[in-house]
Amino acid sequence: MAQDFFTPNPRVLAHRGNSMDFPENTEPAFAGALEIPVDVIETDVHLMADGNVLISHDDNLERNCGVDHPVSVLTREELEDIDMGWSFTKDGGETYPFRDRGITPLLLEDALRLFPEARFNIDLKDKSDDLAHQAAETIKQAGAEKRVCVGSFNHSTLKAFRKALPGCATSLSQKEIILILLFYRFGWKPSSVRKGEARAAQIPEKAGAYRIIRPSFIKWCRKNSLALQVWTVNEEKKMRELLEEGVGGIFSDDPVLLAKVCRDLG
Repeated sequence: MAQDFFTPNPRVLAHRGNSMDFPENTEPAFAGALEIPVDVIETDVHLMADGNVLISHDDNLERNCGVDHPVSVLTREELEDIDMGWSFTKDGGETYPFRDRGITPLLLEDALRLFPEARFNIDLKDKSDDLAHQAAETIKQAGAEKRVCVGSFNHSTLKAFRKALPGCATSLSQKEIILILLFYRFGWKPSSVRKGEARAAQIPEKAGAYRIIRPSFIKWCRKNSLALQVWTVNEEKKMRELLEEGVGGIFSDDPVLLAKVCRDLG
C-alpha cells in the first residue's frame, strides 16, 4: 500500500486505466490496471448537473456510449441507462465485447470507494471553480487526500482546488509550465513550487519542435522536489529512452508494456 501518492515513486501511470483492454475510465479499466499492476490510475473528471463529479475524459459521453450525453446536464439517476462499453472494440469494429455488459459511467466518489488503496491522478477538465470545490469535497469525504494528485490545464481551476483542499498534492498547470520553461534557467519558480503545493510536472516530451525533456529541466525538477512524469507514451523504445534519461514516471495507454519495460530496467 502506498504511503502517499509519491511513495513509492510512481513510474507506471495507466492513462484512463487499462484503456487498451477495457472501456476507458470505467470500473473494469481501473480494476484491470491494478491487476497488471500499475502504480497510478490516471483519470479525468467533469461536473454534472446535480453537483456530482463524473469520471470522463470528454465533456460528452457520445464517443464511448454512442448517444449524445453532455456531462453537464446529467444526473446520477440517468447514469444507470448509459452503456460505457458500447463503442469499445479491439478489432476495428468486428466485435464489441463490452456492449450490454452493464458498464455504466463512474462517479469519482465510487472510484475512490471501490479502489481504497489505489493511487489516482485526477485531471479537472472543466474551467470551473465549482468542479474544483466539488472534487475537493469528494476527495476529502473519501479520506483520499494523501493518495491522489490533482491537475488541470486551467490555472484558475487548479488554484481554486489548492485553496479548497490545502495539503493535497497537485501538478503544475499549463500556465505554470510555460512560465517555468521561459524562466527556470534564471532561478525563477512559481509560488506553488515554493509553497510545496505543486509536487509534479506532468508534461509531453515535446512542445512543437521544442524538446522539454532535457538534462537541465530534469535537474531543475529534482532540485525542486518535483516528480517529472511524461504523457502519453505508447512505444517501447521511447519508454526506455525517457526512463534512462531520468524521467520519474510515464503515462501510457499500454500499461502492460510500460510495466514490462520498468521491470526490465529494474
